[in-house]
Amino acid sequence: NYVMLELGQPNHVFDLDTIPNGHLRVRRATEGEAMVTLDGAERTLISLDGVIANGSDEAISLAGVMGGHDTEVTDSTTSVLLEMAWWDPPSISRTIKRHNLPSEASTRFRRGADWGENIDRAMDRFCELIAQTGATIAPGQIDVPGTTPQQGHSTARVSKMNSLLGTDMTAEEMVGHLSSIGFTTTAAGDDLTVTVPSWRWDALGGNAHEFESSIAEEIGRLYGYEDIPKTVPRGEETGHLTDYQKNRRAVREALLGMGCDETLPMPFLGPEDLSLVGLPDDGVRLTNPLDANESVLRTSLLPGQLKAIAYNQSHRNPSVRFFETGQVFLPPREGELLPDEREYLAVALEGAEAPEAVSVLNTLARVLALPNVKLFNVDDLPGMHPGRAAEVVIAGKARGVVGEVAPSVLRSFEVSGRVAWLQLDLGEILRGPHGKRNYRPVSKFPSSDMDLAFVVADDVGADKVRNTIAKSAGELLVDLRLVDAYRGAGLPEDSRSLAFALRLQAADRTLTDAEITATRDAVIAAVAKTNNGTLRA
Repeated sequence: NYVMLELGQPNHVFDLDTIPNGHLRVRRATEGEAMVTLDGAERTLISLDGVIANGSDEAISLAGVMGGHDTEVTDSTTSVLLEMAWWDPPSISRTIKRHNLPSEASTRFRRGADWGENIDRAMDRFCELIAQTGATIAPGQIDVPGTTPQQGHSTARVSKMNSLLGTDMTAEEMVGHLSSIGFTTTAAGDDLTVTVPSWRWDALGGNAHEFESSIAEEIGRLYGYEDIPKTVPRGEETGHLTDYQKNRRAVREALLGMGCDETLPMPFLGPEDLSLVGLPDDGVRLTNPLDANESVLRTSLLPGQLKAIAYNQSHRNPSVRFFETGQVFLPPREGELLPDEREYLAVALEGAEAPEAVSVLNTLARVLALPNVKLFNVDDLPGMHPGRAAEVVIAGKARGVVGEVAPSVLRSFEVSGRVAWLQLDLGEILRGPHGKRNYRPVSKFPSSDMDLAFVVADDVGADKVRNTIAKSAGELLVDLRLVDAYRGAGLPEDSRSLAFALRLQAADRTLTDAEITATRDAVIAAVAKTNNGTLRA
């Protein structure tokens, strides 16, 4: 036991007089074979157990686990036979578990003892110690080589081990760590040729990948796991938002930022609701509605929003600002059976005029980077105020309406005051061209503001005047807003005043009075020529 603890090599001593002719052999047990171990228990063996047998082929020791009772050293023993071996770790492990016989020696064999020079060293040490007690050592020894691990050269990649550990060590650093624990290692480029010492059976590995993992573990232990930077592995993305969903969320956040509240009316309308807003009564009718007063699928979001406004007015909650994204159900396309289902966006601003709805449209156009947004005045838009409504055209396609709701429609839904309205085919807009933004640097120079009011005919749309101003002001114009529309005293009949706020700013200089005046004169001249407008005094 002393030698085992000192050098790590288990051994067993037999009473030589109990072994006929001193002959030993090693074999597997036969199925059902029995023997009595040192603890006095009779063991029934199986063919997986290893045993040491005497010359008569009788099992006298459970190999690597426990000696036999019949060959035990006693007080009357005068001659002993010393046995040292290397036993197959998996076999020892199975025998320990099956017989429930853990011991200091068997645990060392199970983990893998040294199969190299350590056995000779331990044998010499045993003899040295026992000779000091006066014992005589018989000359010679019997050495029978068995099937031991092959101590060959294996290759491990530096890049692979760094990948496993999460480090960036060089080949020289790895060689230094391995050499410190007896691994003979040479480096050639990204490859390390490693020879595992005979006392490290556990580091051999079964194949190239296992060997690299085993060597990486040794290097990591010596490098210091606490010194390896901690990283959180990135999990697999099980799902993500589509561009369509991201843009729809961006629209919602923009409207919430403008002080609007989201509403979710039911998609069902009364039989007369569509005609009350001036739309064709061609909605899909339900054959089994829950409520006969809600038996038609909506083709517009306008009736539902007006009902919401009327409800809030009846409960003394004025000046509401609502928006909704929801499905509408248009008549089936030619050759199709099901309705043409689309996603619309609607914004209803109680107590507001058309320019405020246009301002919301401009904000959404900036959020989505919509190309070439234009407004065309149309007098017969269903449910809209003649002269205060326009068709929204984006990239040459009609995508909605903006303006004010007609007073007659408001009266039909018992809504008082004005309601600014914006309705867009959100699905088609998000599937169409958008998102290509042209960024310009933020100027560090001061800006200059001016207000210009033009008197134009009623049939001249505010958007046309706005486009004229934007084109004539050129690159110095950084912001343009319609701030007021006026009809009444002091203006010619069939005309109105449109007031715009302009902001001028240069990216590389402070604008001079001459530049500002020149831009102002160019805008006034362009509106007079293009829109037949005059500057209001």
